[in-house]
Formats: sequence, structure tokens, C-alpha cells
Amino acid sequence: MFSSNDRKSAIKNAGSNHEKHIEQLSRDSLYETHGLKIYAPAGTYHPSKNSSSEFLLDTISQLVIKNSKIVEIGCGTGVISIYLAKNNNMVTSTDISNICCAATCWNAKVNNCYLDIRIGDMWSPIMPEETYDISIFNPPLMDKNPDTEEELSLCDPGGKIIKSYFSGVKSHLRKNGKVITVYSNISAELPSEWSDRYRVLSEQKRPSGTIFQVLEFSI
Repeated sequence: MFSSNDRKSAIKNAGSNHEKHIEQLSRDSLYETHGLKIYAPAGTYHPSKNSSSEFLLDTISQLVIKNSKIVEIGCGTGVISIYLAKNNNMVTSTDISNICCAATCWNAKVNNCYLDIRIGDMWSPIMPEETYDISIFNPPLMDKNPDTEEELSLCDPGGKIIKSYFSGVKSHLRKNGKVITVYSNISAELPSEWSDRYRVLSEQKRPSGTIFQVLEFSI
């Protein structure tokens, strides 16, 4: 995993790409990816080229995930959930944002698929007895305090969001269940009990030195 110095250096050098993401978040956009048409309103994380959403979707498209019960925490525009639902999976999609849930609902209809969409913070929309084969999580990646409201979907200072996710995921996974998530050298450290329980499904290094990984954790 990445050292503290590696993360500090990567965060420092990620400035220009970070600014581009902020600029994207300020406007409505339409995207076509993996056969899907996705509307991304201002204030949501956009599945643009070089986004973590696109990287995660590219990775998931190479896996054989079918006939599974899946929960995506923080669904954003719904692009990941919709792709999985259209590949014969039963998908529950949650987000704390009204805008994100509305966008996910709209995009599911446009792409002719069904999602169980729920609004709420992290695991709060999931009933205690509900369990899944796979949990998907594409978190805000940058370990810094957001300076603007637009940065809220990009920043996770101190890894608070990552820790909150991992604190609840185990109780909602079935036996042999899996977590698939994005991680980066601009992110805070993983919770210690999970830091050696993963395998790297894919990795991408940007010219700025930022490294993105899709990790799979097994229970």
C-alpha cells in the first residue's frame, strides 16, 4: 500500500486534474459509456473520461458478474448500478443526495432497467437483516478538506467516509461476499483490519503521478 510520503506527494501534484473535476461538477452533462446514456446534473460526480467512475466501470465490465444481489453505496448518477442491473443482477442503489437519487432514477428509466433506489447516509437505508453478494463503493478519493460545496463529492478528509463504509459492510455481506471499491494514492489509509485483505483488480497511473486502483475484498 502507499506510504504517507507517497500520498502527500500525490495530493500535491493532483491539483490540475482536481480543478478539472470541480469545473465539471458545476454544469449539467450527458455521457455515453458502455452502451449507456447517462445524465449527470451539476453537483453530482460525473462519469467522464479519466474519472474514477469510468475506471471502475471499465474494470467491472471485464469481470463476470451475473445473477448476484448487489448494493452500491453512494451511487451518484447510477452508472455503475445501471450497468450491473442490465447484466442480470439485482441491484440496490443508495445515496445521501436527493439530486443523485433523482439522477439515478432518471438514468435507470432512460436505459430501461430497474433499480431499488434509496436515499440515506451510508448504510442507513439498508435494513439490518439485508445481505448481499457484492457491495460496490466508489468513494470520494482525495484526502483533503473541501474548500467549496462542489468538492464534497471529491474529498474525504482523514478517510472518514471510507471508515464509515467499512464499519458497516461486513454485516451486510453474505458468506463469501465481496467488496469492490476504488482506492488511490491521494486517499487516506484504509482501516487497519482491511489493509491486508484485498487484491488489486486493476491499476491506472496518471501523468500527474496519481495512481488509481480497483480493489476486491473478500469476507
